[in-house]
Amino acid sequence: MVDIESVAKEVTFYLSYLADIKREVQLYEQLYCVSENVEVLSATAREPFKIIRKSMFVSILTRMAAVLDRPDFGKRDNFSLSFLAKKYQQHLNAELVQHQKDIEDRFEALGASQFRNKFIAHNDYNAVFGKEDYTHTIEEGDLTELLNSMIEYCLILLDAIPDSVGISLHAVPYELSPEDDGFELVRRLRASISDDELCQ
Repeated sequence: MVDIESVAKEVTFYLSYLADIKREVQLYEQLYCVSENVEVLSATAREPFKIIRKSMFVSILTRMAAVLDRPDFGKRDNFSLSFLAKKYQQHLNAELVQHQKDIEDRFEALGASQFRNKFIAHNDYNAVFGKEDYTHTIEEGDLTELLNSMIEYCLILLDAIPDSVGISLHAVPYELSPEDDGFELVRRLRASISDDELCQ
């Protein structure tokens, strides 16, 4: 007998992690994937925003790798998609099994996992000095699509578990509100600098 309240609690926590990452990805893309916004950031404080960009990218890749990690390491559990799949495997149908595989394959195909392992988690000597080549192919929208698929997976998993009807989830919002997002930040920064500063 599955304790549906415990399942809902776990899924809610996991969805909260995904929501938090998705909001960070949204902010990163609004700030650093729009050329006009990059110009404003550079004109306002080039070096600090350059450091913030790298820090955000490291944070996003590290957190994406964590929520897609294997279910356990030694005697310790990793709270990941694979953990949920393993714990509730008796409720998985063919759709969920394939859905999980597609998510993991897509993340692997981006090269994000190896890039994170070689350059972020470890300063791999051969990677740092170019003796081995590790690159990622992440483009705007890729991680958001993956996160949306993971959110969908969690909702399908919850529906597949008996007695889940009527269970409500309380994850944080999946997106930043327009009055508090990256575009709004850039708008405020833009208002604080002159056209001459922006053109430098």
